[in-house]
Amino acid sequence: RLKYAKELSDRTSGPKNVPLDLISHPGSAIISLDFSAGKNLFSIIGNGFLPGIGSKESAMHAFYDDECLHSVESNMIFEPFVMQENGFIYLAVKDLNKPGAKFVINEDKSMSPKLSPALCIGVSTYPMVLLVARDSPNRAIFKYSSELLCGKGAEGNNISLDLISHPNCALVSALDQPVMKSGCISYCYLGIGPAEKALKARFSKRNEIIFEIGGGLLMRAVSNSLALGNFIICSKDNFLIARRGQHFIVNEEGSISPAEAPHLALGFQVPGKANTIVSDELIAVARSLARVKIQNTNPDFLNYFYQKYIRRMCRKD
Repeated sequence: RLKYAKELSDRTSGPKNVPLDLISHPGSAIISLDFSAGKNLFSIIGNGFLPGIGSKESAMHAFYDDECLHSVESNMIFEPFVMQENGFIYLAVKDLNKPGAKFVINEDKSMSPKLSPALCIGVSTYPMVLLVARDSPNRAIFKYSSELLCGKGAEGNNISLDLISHPNCALVSALDQPVMKSGCISYCYLGIGPAEKALKARFSKRNEIIFEIGGGLLMRAVSNSLALGNFIICSKDNFLIARRGQHFIVNEEGSISPAEAPHLALGFQVPGKANTIVSDELIAVARSLARVKIQNTNPDFLNYFYQKYIRRMCRKD
């Protein structure tokens, strides 16, 4: 719920630029996730990136005009991407030839898409998995990391993805509907949630992470971009010649990194206990790796061609 909802909706002297501070999350605000990889999530559906929740000192400023919510800093508008009973909000470049998405400011200071009034802007129940710095306190340390390695390549040897960095938590499906389909791709958004909902996975002989759900969804960064802040999902192409998963490694401390980007690790926007449960020696290793500059060598050189192929196949679907 917005702290300055009244000021945002008051148009007596024209639209007002107000910070998007939250009263539902004291001390926090809607912020811009300043990650270049944020745009990759929309490489197929359009040009945009995700906002997030952070310190109120970093609050995004916005104004409300013609029932559209505009970001002052980016000159973009808020758009909903609704999927059945849930969805997410992203910032998109305004198309001057099309009307922007309409939002309603509710009496309780929440905001809802005008076409989906039963929904409102909020925070995901299970914050999504993303790439963080290798030494970040937000990185995930897996409880059964050694078992994941020992069972590499063994069919059916799926290991529960419980966390010790975030006690009583595990990698889970971020949405109520675990596996979704868009055109010719099945996918699952990954998040951090209660351990009793833990997903199970195994390593392949090619160092792919294969999930039990969805008939073997493969872990990958969105658009295969191994950049700080990009989101991690699992997906599978539903046609004969499907992409392989990206390669991952298990670090000695129990974190997991992309093989082509050892300066990064799987993590969350939620701080954990990674730097308090790991030995000083291994923290030093993590810090040295976090500062290594990796040349961008396009870790999945087939991705560009598959993006074209996917678009073509989806048009036929």
